[in-house]
Amino acid sequence: MTDPTRFTIWIALACWLAFMHLTYRGREASPNLMRIWWSVGCLAYVAHVIAAFQFHHAWSHSAAFEATAIQAEEVVGRRVGLGIYVNYAFTLIWIGDVVWWWVNPNHHQARATWVGPTWHGFFCFIVFNATVVFEDGPVRWLGAAGCFWIVLLWIRCGRSR
Repeated sequence: MTDPTRFTIWIALACWLAFMHLTYRGREASPNLMRIWWSVGCLAYVAHVIAAFQFHHAWSHSAAFEATAIQAEEVVGRRVGLGIYVNYAFTLIWIGDVVWWWVNPNHHQARATWVGPTWHGFFCFIVFNATVVFEDGPVRWLGAAGCFWIVLLWIRCGRSR
């Protein structure tokens, strides 16, 4: 069977970029369209996590922790696997946000104004680390370009408000 780990994360990232473009482009977008992009991105990300555990970690938290520790040691010089817990938190928050938006869209849209930017900042931090810090070659450059684009959208949106 073909390993869909990379394919699924690229779908998730493309959906995130589309969502962020709709969110921060400076004019109102359809909430239903945004919710669909956000949900498809989350589903693709969950498929990525499942594929990673199936094809790379043999459904073992210990193996995933160790792989994270090895990767951290290669990049930052310290063998620490705690980043796996950041990934778990990220996964649960995204799933929770999608469920919240589908179950109670009015409440989701009326949430505190700091929640969205904080969540998207955390998301950008995760994407930057996953693509720029812990990858190389074309993935690094595409990740840097995507994160740079998101930051430009944030700046442009902030200036227009």
